[in-house]
Amino acid sequence: MRRAPGFAPFMARRAWRIYPAFLAVFAPMLALTLLAPIPGRLPDGVAGGALGILANLLFLPGLLPFTPALSRGERGKATAAACRGS
Repeated sequence: MRRAPGFAPFMARRAWRIYPAFLAVFAPMLALTLLAPIPGRLPDGVAGGALGILANLLFLPGLLPFTPALSRGERGKATAAACRGS
């Protein structure tokens, strides 16, 4: 019987499988959001927007007080508030 792999190798393999599909959806959605902004979709300001995008690229929504930046506008307002510290 094989021993189960450790946590780090498991997470690395998981990221290797999931991340390309995530980027295939995230990149066009981000481009569309930047080309046709919808209020509340991304945090206000360059720093807030960059922080929101970075948080999403690192899969932090759900772990930290960020909501998915490319979600519906109302949920994006919560991301903006989290980035501002409100």
